[in-house]
Amino acid sequence: RDNDGLTNTQEDALGTDRLNPDTDGDGLLDGTDEHNATPYSNPLDACDPSPEVGTCDRDNDGLTNTQEDALGTDRINPDTDGDGALDGEDKNATASTALKPCLPLRAIGYTDYNNLNILWQVDNCDGDDYSNGEEDNISLAPNNYLSDPYETNSSCFPFNDKVYCEVYSSDGRTWLDRNLGAIKVCELSTDTNCYGDLYQWGRGTDGHQERNSTRTQDVNPYIFPYVSYAHEISPTGLYDWLTADGTEDTIGFWQERKDSWLSLIDNSVCPKGFYVPIKAELDALAIAENIIDTNSAYASSLRLSLGGSRSHASSIIENEEVIGHLWTTDTNTTFTYSDSGMFWEESYNATGYSIRCIKAQ
Repeated sequence: RDNDGLTNTQEDALGTDRLNPDTDGDGLLDGTDEHNATPYSNPLDACDPSPEVGTCDRDNDGLTNTQEDALGTDRINPDTDGDGALDGEDKNATASTALKPCLPLRAIGYTDYNNLNILWQVDNCDGDDYSNGEEDNISLAPNNYLSDPYETNSSCFPFNDKVYCEVYSSDGRTWLDRNLGAIKVCELSTDTNCYGDLYQWGRGTDGHQERNSTRTQDVNPYIFPYVSYAHEISPTGLYDWLTADGTEDTIGFWQERKDSWLSLIDNSVCPKGFYVPIKAELDALAIAENIIDTNSAYASSLRLSLGGSRSHASSIIENEEVIGHLWTTDTNTTFTYSDSGMFWEESYNATGYSIRCIKAQ
C-alpha cells in the first residue's frame, strides 16, 4: 500500500506502518530495512543498521541524534551535564536544561549527580567557595551552601582514603576539619557520618579504630610499634592495650606511644605536619571559642560531634549522641563535653576515643 516493498500482511506481521514506507525513519524503506542484509536490520529501530542516522536515539535519552546535535548535547551520553536527569527529560517549562548541571533545581541532599562528569564538577550549584566536584570530594553538599564551613583558600588533601581540609580556630591554630576517620564535616552534632573512628591511646591506624571492628581475646605482644591485628580491640577488662596483664604499667611503652602521636612524619596517626594535640592546646581552643557544653562544642570552628566512646571493659560503643571525647597526647587525659559541661577526664589507654589533629606551627 505504501510501496515500501512489504505487503499489508507483512507490515501487520512486523508491526510496521501500512501507510509509512519508512516506519522507523532511518532512511531505508521498510522492505529494504527488512531485506537489505543478513542478519536483516530492524524496520522498527531507527538505529539499525546505522546508529548515526538523525532519527536514531543512540543513547536512549529521549532525544534523536538530530535533536542532540541541535542542542549541543552528547549523542552517546544520556546525561550530558551529569545532573542525574536524562537529556530528553532535563528541561524546565520553556527550554532544555540538558547543558546546565544546576538546573532543574534540586532539593538539599540530592545525590543523583555524576561527579565524574566535568560539566557538573566545575559548576557551583550553591554559589559558595567550592565547585560541585570539590564539595562532593570532601563530603559536603554541592547544592547546600550551609554545608560549607571553611574559610576561603583553606587547604584540602587526601589521607587514608578520606579527604580532609584545614579549618582555623579563634586562637589562630589550624586543625583538621573533622575527626580522624569521619566521612564528612558535621551538619549536626549527632550526625553519625561525622563521628569518625575510636582510637586507643598511643595506637596507630591498624583497623582497631573502626567502629565496626570486632573484639577478640588476643593481647598485643611486648612490641612497639604494635603488631597490626586488623580488628583487635582489647580483652574484657584490660586497661591498657599494650600490656599482657591489662595493667597500666612498666612496659607499656608510654613515651614511645606519646612520641608516635606527636610525630610529624608520614607514618604518624595524623597526616604529615599534623599531630594529636596536647592538653594545653585543647584548653586554649576551649577558652578562645567558649566551649562549655555540647552546643558550644558543635558551634565551634571544629564542629565537634557526640561520637561517644568504646568501653575498655566490654569494647561496646557507648554514649553516642550524648558525650563527645577527644584524646590528647597527655597521659590519661581526655577532652570531654556533654550537656553537663566541658571537663577533663582521666581515661584508660584501652578506651576508644575520637582524635582531632592539629597542625604544627
